Amino acid sequence: MTLARGTRRAARLLTLSVALCLLLAGCLGGESPHVFNGEEPNVGGTAFRFTLIDQDNESWSLSDSEGKVIVLTFMFTRCPDVCLAVTSSMLWVQNNLDEADRDQVQFVSVTVDPWSDTSEVMREYNTSRGAEWPHLTVADAGGDVGQRYATLESIWGQYGVALEMYGIEDDTDYLIEHALPTYILDRTLEKRVVWQSSGWDPELFKQDVEYLLQE
Repeated sequence: MTLARGTRRAARLLTLSVALCLLLAGCLGGESPHVFNGEEPNVGGTAFRFTLIDQDNESWSLSDSEGKVIVLTFMFTRCPDVCLAVTSSMLWVQNNLDEADRDQVQFVSVTVDPWSDTSEVMREYNTSRGAEWPHLTVADAGGDVGQRYATLESIWGQYGVALEMYGIEDDTDYLIEHALPTYILDRTLEKRVVWQSSGWDPELFKQDVEYLLQE
């Protein structure tokens, strides 16, 4: 074998080796995608934008928080257990974020009980719990249990919040059973993660928030 032929053969082997490495990298997918601790939303894509009334009876729009990571949950103030647990967990996450990160995260709670949760009731709730973020309802909240709230119904439907009322013959002592998703939206209002029910781990939830903050 001459030197020239040997050089050409070595070059071909090097080319094949590089191609094989690239092929393997492609087959293996390169860098693994991030795996969230929470679940992928059943219906992903851009979050449904809405405008409601906060605890100060002022208009609040989801679109106004675009550019921040948003933690969005659904609750009602008369809830005796699970809603309180989620509020407590959200408060822990908020308090344990770095100060700079905290300013880049918007927490939001939307009522599933407009028959009781007026803006005044929501203000009393968030103040007593130390949960100083928007607690949202509708301007005409406080109607009797037969009243329909189409705006809220459309929001619940868009976020998979089914609910059922019990004891509606009594306007003051009815019960509500509802789905309890807590979403994390990225800075472009894409639904990226959802945590179901109330028993989620605040530390793992915070990790999901922090990942989206770093994107």
